[in-house]
Amino acid sequence: MSEKFGNKSTKEILPKTSLRKNFDKESIFKKNSFLSDSLGIPLQYINSFSSNPEEFKGNVENLIGVAQIPIGLAGPLKVNGQYACGDYLIPLATTEGALVLSYDMGSKLTNLAGGINTKILSNCIHISPFFIVEKDQDEQKVLEMLTINWREIVELAQSTSKHLNLLEIKTENIGKFLVTKFIYQTGDAQGLNMINNATYIVCEEIKKKTGVSYFLRSHYSGVKHYSILNHKTGYGRKVVASITIPEKLIKRLHVTPTQMNYFFNACTKIGHNAGVQAVNVHAANAITAIFIACGQDVADISSSHVCSTYCELMNNGKDLFIQSTLYNLLVATIGGGTGLPTQKECLEIMGCYGTGKANKLAEIIAACVLAGEITTASAVINGTYVSIHNKYGRNKPK
Repeated sequence: MSEKFGNKSTKEILPKTSLRKNFDKESIFKKNSFLSDSLGIPLQYINSFSSNPEEFKGNVENLIGVAQIPIGLAGPLKVNGQYACGDYLIPLATTEGALVLSYDMGSKLTNLAGGINTKILSNCIHISPFFIVEKDQDEQKVLEMLTINWREIVELAQSTSKHLNLLEIKTENIGKFLVTKFIYQTGDAQGLNMINNATYIVCEEIKKKTGVSYFLRSHYSGVKHYSILNHKTGYGRKVVASITIPEKLIKRLHVTPTQMNYFFNACTKIGHNAGVQAVNVHAANAITAIFIACGQDVADISSSHVCSTYCELMNNGKDLFIQSTLYNLLVATIGGGTGLPTQKECLEIMGCYGTGKANKLAEIIAACVLAGEITTASAVINGTYVSIHNKYGRNKPK
């Protein structure tokens, strides 16, 4: 039964099919007028566009407007990486007060210590179809084809996109299912749609030649989930950010290296006891805010947030070494939402738009995460965490 709005059903208030497909401002205005009149509420901000809505084709369906999220600027943040080497301003899209402040303060402190060192340790993305192998010979047929026809499979998969590189296919038998994990690199694209397409074409060829049925997606690759296996073996980019901060600088945050080390070690122990696999202060805040600002697939925060922050005392306890490791960071600087006007501008602020920039973006994100870990942990330790949020982060209901 359709939900009722006044005297009209949802079927009656939704615009005609022809309007759903249109991206021109007139059609969008008509859809908003239908909604506003039928629901009895003003919709004066949703359809306020800063760019041509025709540019959203391929990013959304039945367009009615845009969600305007504030963008704050943190930095400059000094990064000493393989791909990001310099001082970067960081655009952060958020509605959480005090968030930008924490990363801005972290940038200032880490800059004084010489900047944050970053390094990418690995990079891959995968999808895991499963074949239904009710008979032993079914499994053997698929395995033989994967082995004997490996070169042809690589050529077929990579023919679907110039950005694609099929690295390997790992297999695992789970009951009557043969899981085939297709592992790729996708350059500067996030790549999930790309590898879905390539893998589908390969699996169709396998099905055609072996007669064994399959499903394209299983949960083995943990797409848009937290996965212990991905945490351990890789999905997206694994990035490390680290810095050693002298005692005199740490004390500017009204904490000591010993207090910071104690706090992080305690939180790690307690977090593990609660089943938290990767303990950090608030890595998801930086990653999500940059994702929204820069046109990333925000649902990838489900895996990209996996981060462990580690401390160690150096120089006889006078200095603090601190490191954040992002295990499953998925980023893009081409394709998807990266080319939309405001998102493109945010990427350009960091010099991260276009081909050859995804590794750079990954290192900047990791460095930003670490900067925020330091300042927010110190606020918890010195007792100012609540007062800071009360001062900057409380847009209270009117």
